[in-house]
Amino acid sequence: MTTSPADRLAEIRARAAAATPGPWGWRGNIDYGCPSLRARHPKFGITDVLTQVSVERTADDPALQGIEDYDADTRAEIIENYLRDHWGEPIKEQHLAFVTDDMLVEARQLVEFEVAPNATTRKDPKVYRADIVGIRHPDAEFIAAARADIDWLIAEVDRLRETTGGQS
Repeated sequence: MTTSPADRLAEIRARAAAATPGPWGWRGNIDYGCPSLRARHPKFGITDVLTQVSVERTADDPALQGIEDYDADTRAEIIENYLRDHWGEPIKEQHLAFVTDDMLVEARQLVEFEVAPNATTRKDPKVYRADIVGIRHPDAEFIAAARADIDWLIAEVDRLRETTGGQS
């Protein structure tokens, strides 16, 4: 079933209305961290749209699955080497994050799983595979749809110009 131009435009308008208001722009300093996508939000001022957060590794990370076949001392060493650097400091990883109600939320907490679209956590028994098909956040949905939306809007403008005899 094809979507009418009016319905498609309504979908694009809804995504735009739900997303953080623009303009958006890249900011940051790579000497001190990763770049982030920011916007001037009417409620919060300058805010991140898309950024990264530092998260400490934990002993229940999926990367440690399968070590139960080792003896206790070897398991403890594997876990320690995974969690701490050679100075004994906790190892942190950078995770993608979006702003929700002026709070950074890891994207992995907002995912839509391919095998269980209604599940909200990897611990749900219906999620037997961690593959994702989306992120439940208005800015993530806006970004994911942007390429197709822009292509459609350009084609629609071209079609309307042809119909009305308009010029480029």
